[in-house]
Amino acid sequence: MNQVNDSELDPSEPAASPDEDDGEQAPPGGEEQEDEAADAHAADGKSKAQKKRKKRKKRKKRKNKAQKATRERRPPFAASYPRDPELKQLLEAFADGNYAFVRAGAHKLAKDGPSAEVRRAALDLGSRIRADRTAILLWALGFGLLLFLLAFYLLKHAHG
Repeated sequence: MNQVNDSELDPSEPAASPDEDDGEQAPPGGEEQEDEAADAHAADGKSKAQKKRKKRKKRKKRKNKAQKATRERRPPFAASYPRDPELKQLLEAFADGNYAFVRAGAHKLAKDGPSAEVRRAALDLGSRIRADRTAILLWALGFGLLLFLLAFYLLKHAHG
């Protein structure tokens, strides 16, 4: 006798009772294997749908990242800078962290820029990667203090 899962029943047909025998004999263990296969298929169907949704989200994220990368990358402080191809190249290098290129290019552009606005922007960009004078002063004072303490220790604790 074949038993039918509840999920396979047609609501318009009356349910067969387990006592009824239609004359067919199922192989032993066959029903359990079919049920497990059906459950596995249903689980695969759900996971496949979830995987498809995740893939769509990943594609959408990649697409958004690609769109952001193709847009002009300008730091917020550079919003007022003029549109110039050389300045744009320096701003992209600044955004990438290539400060040596920015330092050299900003100096050159400040000297030979096509307009006063571009030269001013190049000077401003160059000043943003220069070390702060206060920071330099504090480092020098710290290093001087270290040398003083080292000399003091060596003179007071010299065994000789």
